[in-house]
Amino acid sequence: MSCRKDKKYLIAKPPGALRALVICKTYNKVTMVTMAKDLKYFLNKYKEDTCTLAQVGAHFGQEIPLLIESQIDKIYLFEPLEEALEVLTKKIEDSDNITLFPFALGNENSNKEMHYSDNNSGQSSSMLEPNLHKVLQPKIKFQKKITIEVRKFSDLSLENIDFLIMDVQGYELEVLKGFSNKLQDVKYIFTEINRNYLYEDNVLISELDDFLKNKGFIRTWTSWRTADMPWGDALYIKVSKVNQVHKLYLDFKNFLLTNRVYFTLFALFDYRIYKKRLKKLIFKKRLQD
Repeated sequence: MSCRKDKKYLIAKPPGALRALVICKTYNKVTMVTMAKDLKYFLNKYKEDTCTLAQVGAHFGQEIPLLIESQIDKIYLFEPLEEALEVLTKKIEDSDNITLFPFALGNENSNKEMHYSDNNSGQSSSMLEPNLHKVLQPKIKFQKKITIEVRKFSDLSLENIDFLIMDVQGYELEVLKGFSNKLQDVKYIFTEINRNYLYEDNVLISELDDFLKNKGFIRTWTSWRTADMPWGDALYIKVSKVNQVHKLYLDFKNFLLTNRVYFTLFALFDYRIYKKRLKKLIFKKRLQD
């Protein structure tokens, strides 16, 4: 059943937001554009029963143009970093349906330390201590900690969320736990996923699958960055929206997409890895010349 009313939307266009989506210097361009394309597809696919949306980890608002374009009735943005809040405030000043909250979400109401990534404007900042992240992306440094406010969603006086977006650097499980009973009202969850410990004790995809399965969700879509980068994005929806045959198919598919054999084959046939290695060889040769 659609939750949308027949009305005209005044679509505001935040200055520079669309450009920031594509060329923001602090973002990996290919990753950001790919993620935006996938998110746009799902927002459009499920727009008829998406009236409220929450984005946890809004950063500089790279997705704001997509959210505005989707004509969602109410949008809640959660972002604790001061420099990001300044940018977000300017981007949403003409959008009456977007509310910005200057704190993080988690499973407790407290002030906590965050590991801040200095040289990419906080994009990789996390409540968790960096682990494999420092090996895979050595140029990103975590040289200081900052104190931020963390709140439980269940304690906020907000309407139920239909569509949840999470980009919280391994802290996804704590955010979900903080929803408590309000999680049962969520229909769609678009989130980052990990299959290794980029951060100490970050939730792995198998753990996220188990937790959300117990809450009545199933993973319907999975996209890994590259075979040598153990993170990606996934979409979970209420299992009640999936028929039994499709559920069996998804269970089998999800098993394959988290299986070691799959990633071994993925590494052999992922052309992006060879392209990356070729670039490094060319760069190294140029330095030698």
